[in-house]
Amino acid sequence: DAVDPLAPQGTGRSREDLKRLKREQAEQRNAIYKLLKPLQAEYGKKEKALEAVLARHDEVEALLADPDVYADGTRVGGLLKEFHELEEKSERGLEELGALEAKIAELEKQRAALSLEGD
Repeated sequence: DAVDPLAPQGTGRSREDLKRLKREQAEQRNAIYKLLKPLQAEYGKKEKALEAVLARHDEVEALLADPDVYADGTRVGGLLKEFHELEEKSERGLEELGALEAKIAELEKQRAALSLEGD
């Protein structure tokens, strides 16, 4: 291909090459977006679920701090069990969110690199 005199100076590429490159980069960005979108939706769902677990955890913790509730041995046993289950759920939820954040960050990094190349 001959270098197009109307192509941006210093690129050494023809206008058609630049168009093709931009089209390929747009397709790659779209492919990344298609991967990102469900991960972001999943992240939102897991984040809401974790917020509910943490809210209940706080409620149970407050109940366990109440001397009247603590005096009821049967109730306290159930609350302690629930408290520990909620702690485990919140830890798992945080780990899952962290893994999703890493995947999302990597895809966003790839998308950003494509955007920089297109400049």
